[in-house]
Amino acid sequence: MSSTPISWAVSSFSSPGLYVKDQKDLRLQLDKENAQFGLIYKTEFGHDVLVQYPDDNPVYMCAAQAVSAVHCLQNIGCTKVALVFPQSQCEVYFTAHDAASGFLAMLMQLAGKSFTTHEISLKHVSHFRAPNYDVVKAGFGGRGNAAPITASDPLAAIFQRLWNTGEYSDFTVVAGIKEFWVHRSVLCTRSQFFEAACRPGFMEAEIRRIQLEEDAFTVETMLCEIYGVETEITGSVFTCFALKKEMEKEIIIDALLNLVVAADKYGLEAIKSRAINAIKCRIQFIREHWTITALASDIFAQCPEIDDGLRSFIIHSIESRLPNILADGEARKHLEDDPVVLMTLLDRYAAALNEGRVVGSFDLSSTLSSSPGRARKSARIALRTNRNTP
Repeated sequence: MSSTPISWAVSSFSSPGLYVKDQKDLRLQLDKENAQFGLIYKTEFGHDVLVQYPDDNPVYMCAAQAVSAVHCLQNIGCTKVALVFPQSQCEVYFTAHDAASGFLAMLMQLAGKSFTTHEISLKHVSHFRAPNYDVVKAGFGGRGNAAPITASDPLAAIFQRLWNTGEYSDFTVVAGIKEFWVHRSVLCTRSQFFEAACRPGFMEAEIRRIQLEEDAFTVETMLCEIYGVETEITGSVFTCFALKKEMEKEIIIDALLNLVVAADKYGLEAIKSRAINAIKCRIQFIREHWTITALASDIFAQCPEIDDGLRSFIIHSIESRLPNILADGEARKHLEDDPVVLMTLLDRYAAALNEGRVVGSFDLSSTLSSSPGRARKSARIALRTNRNTP
């Protein structure tokens, strides 16, 4: 599924050692690929920041560990939902009852079997709507409850063991000087490319070995995705990305974009969509504006034509940060030096004007150079060229 990051307004969050209330732009964001919620807020510079505990650990919760949700949707004036996790409570507000109902339905799909929902009676609505309403004290969930028991996928566990051990390998994938012992039954059921390569009559099928053009790190990441083995590249945005240094974030985004291109080439549509979704969820945590404009150049130059809306998403990200981008000399230069990205941005601006929609509080056409000039190689591409393959 390809979608933009989903988040909801939060009025308060409480846990031992941390209490956050009425902070501007405080939101609960869903990392749907990894079924996790993170507590975030937006800075004045346009990027998001993950809230941290006093010990610097990220504030995030696994959906499978949700204990309960308390609501009062029968009351037309109350769209609050209080979520209880082990050791924490989060109050989420919605603009409409339908949105709150949809949130609860989604949560019930992601949470474990022991998750419950409770509806506050009308006579207790006033207490529930008040700030700092303690759901646990009211008897709607216990902090410190054991994590729910969720059904494990035995086939997934087998695939992970096969990848980690190389047991029963009957095929070798080579990238650079690195070899990966794999299994035709796994690769061929997931990729038409590998299925064709393993058919009788092809040299690769006879020698049971294939050389791929991509770098070893990209191939290893792609194979891990095929086997369902977790990596830092597509892992939790909250634990594997949001708190990283900016240089580390660039390398991860670069790896994800390479994964998108490779997955498209080898017909791995599910992995391609997962990688695109991972890029979308991570862009908002990138602080440096020039990284966003350089990434836009890379996406427009390298991403396959069917991109699950990634080009449109990066242009929207530039639009949301445009005043800050134009005030940043390096970011502005990146934008002016890429005629494709610049013209796409101007086309959207022109369409918004024709539709009568307001685009910012400034005149975009007068703030950018009239002639964009020749596109230059971005710093991110230079980084990729110079980086050694693990």
